[in-house]
Amino acid sequence: RDWLTAWRGQTGAADARLVLIGHSMGGLIARYFIECLGGWEITRTLITLGTPHRGSLNAVGFIENGMKKGVGPFGLDLSPLLRSCPSVYQLLPIYPCVVPETGGLLRVTEAAQAGVLTHVDPVRSANARAFHQEIRDAQAANAKTEKYRDHGPTVLPVVGIEQPTAQSARVVGGRVTLENSH
Repeated sequence: RDWLTAWRGQTGAADARLVLIGHSMGGLIARYFIECLGGWEITRTLITLGTPHRGSLNAVGFIENGMKKGVGPFGLDLSPLLRSCPSVYQLLPIYPCVVPETGGLLRVTEAAQAGVLTHVDPVRSANARAFHQEIRDAQAANAKTEKYRDHGPTVLPVVGIEQPTAQSARVVGGRVTLENSH
């Protein structure tokens, strides 16, 4: 806001508005700014690149199966770090996508609460789901105003359609396998 005010003063363009570009989590942060923090009033356009607006199964895989980086016996286990980051939880899918051994389809939070997902913290996953719901609720409330409808930002999601993307997580024997079907 401060930068935009200074820009408007320097250029004399009193109606200048922001154009935001966000990749992955950056797109979710920008959506939160626009919808929940009133940024829509000063934003012209949001372009998102590969932003998981409804979540990413990769986050489920990282939390449940862990993540190690390195070569051979030398490496670093990043699993405890990833499992402690609220932002990783905010990347969890918000739709039913976990297939337990008993069948059916659960949301990540439901699967964590039921013990189907053993490394996903139920409280952190519920907080992350609330983060997404807050964005949805704020957008719905904003859309009811005439000013938002007439001058709200354009959101342009750039997505790939030729890249395989995990759509569900199957749990078998305590191990999570990401699948490209739902």
